[in-house]
Amino acid sequence: MSAGSLLMLRGALSDLFAVAVALAIPIHLAWQARRMTAEILRQSSQATLDAVVASCSLAQQADCDLYVEAETERYFRGVYNESQIDHSIRRLDQIDLHSMPNAACSTALDRARTSLYVFFAALRHASKEFCDAHCINDGGLRTLHSAYEACALNTDALRKELSRMRPAGIIEHNSALSKHA
Repeated sequence: MSAGSLLMLRGALSDLFAVAVALAIPIHLAWQARRMTAEILRQSSQATLDAVVASCSLAQQADCDLYVEAETERYFRGVYNESQIDHSIRRLDQIDLHSMPNAACSTALDRARTSLYVFFAALRHASKEFCDAHCINDGGLRTLHSAYEACALNTDALRKELSRMRPAGIIEHNSALSKHA
């Protein structure tokens, strides 16, 4: 090969390398941006799920204590905490439905949030009833229990919707909700 041919080959390879690098940099930046966006979405979804699960755990505690008739007085005199309920409701109010990755997750979140609002409203009503009469009628207890069941069902549906969006094992939650008889 002549020196001129080698120089042309070297020039062509240099040009090819420059084009490859020029294409690789934007592709790499786009990949990083997509990865960061996915991480932000994952963290937002996780924070949302944590808020819903924490509220549902509070509802579960109330349901378990009130489900046993002898525990009603102990619950309202010692465990019931209006400020915890207010805090849970504020956390639920702060959740933006548009932060969910798709319409199915937004719908599941809306159902979970609505069922938690219904439960906490029924719990507040039961607390007022207990303060007035020192007991809660059976209909009120059944309403609370069915409202809790809806909370647990809708929270689980939200968890499942969010887990479909990511590979298994990424979504974790602070507490596991257990069903009781």
